[in-house]
Amino acid sequence: MPDSHLDLFTGRAEGADQSFVFPVGACLLASPNTTRPVRCTDPHQAVAVGNAHLPDTPGGEPPSHEDFLRLVEARCRELARAYIGPSFQESRTFHLNSLLIDPASWRAGSHTVTCMVEYYTASGQPRSVSGDQLRRDPGIPA
Repeated sequence: MPDSHLDLFTGRAEGADQSFVFPVGACLLASPNTTRPVRCTDPHQAVAVGNAHLPDTPGGEPPSHEDFLRLVEARCRELARAYIGPSFQESRTFHLNSLLIDPASWRAGSHTVTCMVEYYTASGQPRSVSGDQLRRDPGIPA
C-alpha cells in the first residue's frame, strides 16, 4: 500500500468492535509473525475477499478452535464467491482462510475477521504471486 497511516477519530471506543481487518482486495504478505498489506504488483501469498462478523457465543466466551472454524467457514465462502464470482471453489492451489481472533480480543468484543484466499503450489506449499490472480480480465495481460 502506498502510504500507511492511521485515521484519527474522536469519541469513545468502548463497546465498539475494534477488530483489525484488511480492506477487500488487499494483497497480503504473510510471514510467521505477521500478515500485512502490500501492493498487488509485489509478491504476496493471499488476497482479502471480505470481512466476516461472527455472532456472539453463549456466555461471551471465545469459541473453541473447531467452533471458530465452523463459524467462519461458510461466511468466508460466501464472501469469496461475492468477490471472485459464484463459481469459486477451493482447490489445491486456492485455499480459504482467515486470521484468528485472540481470546482476549474476543472477550473485549472483537468478532470480525478478514477472510482471504491463499495461494499454494500443486504440491501444497505456500506460493507467492504478483498481480491479481483471482479476478483477471482475460483481455488484459497480467
